Amino acid sequence: ALLTEAGQLEPLLLAALEGNESRSVSILREARRASPSLRAAIATALDARGHQRWAAALRRPTAAIPPPVEPSAAAADTEAGRRFAFRARTLRLQRRFEAEAAALRNWIAAEPEAVDPRLALARCQQRLGQAEAAVTTLFDAMRAGVWNTQLLASLMRRLRILDRSAEAVTVAEAAIAAMPGNAETLALLGEACLWLGREPQAEAAFRQALQEQPGHFEAQLGLALLDPP
Repeated sequence: ALLTEAGQLEPLLLAALEGNESRSVSILREARRASPSLRAAIATALDARGHQRWAAALRRPTAAIPPPVEPSAAAADTEAGRRFAFRARTLRLQRRFEAEAAALRNWIAAEPEAVDPRLALARCQQRLGQAEAAVTTLFDAMRAGVWNTQLLASLMRRLRILDRSAEAVTVAEAAIAAMPGNAETLALLGEACLWLGREPQAEAAFRQALQEQPGHFEAQLGLALLDPP
C-alpha cells in the first residue's frame, strides 16, 4: 500500500527484476519519505511526545520526488563511463555475473575516482554469493576516499547482514569525522546504534541529525521508534 500510495510500485518491481539492490533500497526509502499516511502516523506519534515542531515539518506538503535513477546511468558522464555502464548492464541482464564483475573492475581501473562502479561491483559480488568480497570492495572505496552516503549505507547494510553491526557503527563514526554535520550520515549512525540496542547513542545521533536538517525523515522515524506509544 505504501508503494502504491507513493507511486513507486512499478519502479521497485523493475529494479527487483534487474537484480538492482541499491536502486530497490533507494526506491523504498523515497517511498517512505513520500507516503502521506506514514508521515501522518509518525507526526501524530511525535505530537503525542511533545515534538510539535518536528511533527509540523512532517505535515508540510512534500515536493514531488522524481523516480530514482540507476546510479551508473546518473554518474557515467564520460564517454568511457557510459561504455562501461552499458557493458555491465548488458552482462547483468544476461546473468553473466562473472563477466559483469570483470567489466566493473576494468571501469574502476579506468575511473578510480568514480563511486558507481564500486557500488555496482559490490552488488555483483553479492549476486555471486561473495558477501565478504562485497564488503571488502566497499571498505576499499571508503579507505580510498571514494564514497558518498549511498556507498556508506550499502556498506553498513552488508555489515549488518554479516552480523558485524559494531563495525557498521565504527564506519559511520569515521564517516561523520570526515563529513561533520551531515544529517544523512548522522541518521545512519543512529540506525546502526539501534541495531546494537545502543538507544542513548542512537537518540543522540538522531537529534543531532535533526539539528543539522530539521524535518529529516529517517531521524524523526528513529526517534519515534525509540519512544513507542
